[in-house]
Amino acid sequence: MKKVILFLSAITITLSSCSSSDSSSSTTNVDDVLPIKITDTYNDGSVVSNITYNGKKIKQVSSNDGELIKYTYTGDLITKVETFYDGELDTTETLTYNASGQLIGYTDISDFWDNQETYTYNSDGTVSFTRIADGTFYSSGSITMIGNDVSQVVINYDDTGLTSTNTYTYDTSYSPFKNIVGYKWYLLAGLSENQTQGFDHNVLSYTESLSSFSNYTSTYQYNSLNFPVSILTSDDDALTTIQYN
Repeated sequence: MKKVILFLSAITITLSSCSSSDSSSSTTNVDDVLPIKITDTYNDGSVVSNITYNGKKIKQVSSNDGELIKYTYTGDLITKVETFYDGELDTTETLTYNASGQLIGYTDISDFWDNQETYTYNSDGTVSFTRIADGTFYSSGSITMIGNDVSQVVINYDDTGLTSTNTYTYDTSYSPFKNIVGYKWYLLAGLSENQTQGFDHNVLSYTESLSSFSNYTSTYQYNSLNFPVSILTSDDDALTTIQYN
């Protein structure tokens, strides 16, 4: 399963106000800001994730719960993501691109699943996708973008004939991901089964037309450079804090 490095908890109650906070970053240029430490605090403890880079290319995310995520680049494009637990490889994700550097293929493989998605870029600006799960056609649909952020995902499920319209809204502040080279394509990958975060801005709300179970809204605090330094969630009363370089 794809894991975005920040804000992994699902949010199930409404939290929608915004405020500001002092910056923990020593970087003053907004184009150089990178998240280096994420702390998710729950009622029963905290998970701390440290992020390392090669320049602005993400190298790995190491967490104190035994998880390690390693990223491989070809040029400026992320082409492989490996997730380990306690030293054992759990999942391997592979991303392929066309000559224009656009994502056209994504695979997510473990001992328990083999998922594949392909992407087509349409003249109206939308992105069409198909998903094959364990060798069987599973779903198809379309993705609508606003800049580098996903605004809507329409998923047509082959087995049930149902259609889900999943909608995102955003703030106007900077996303923690904005300066990570190639990361916008990783945020696009696997959207038929996974929620995402914004590359340009931060998700304020997420809604699904088929079920309200996964719907959420978010509360952020921002630093003086307008990057979020905390997000409050309702999943296990979790609070995520973000430290920058």
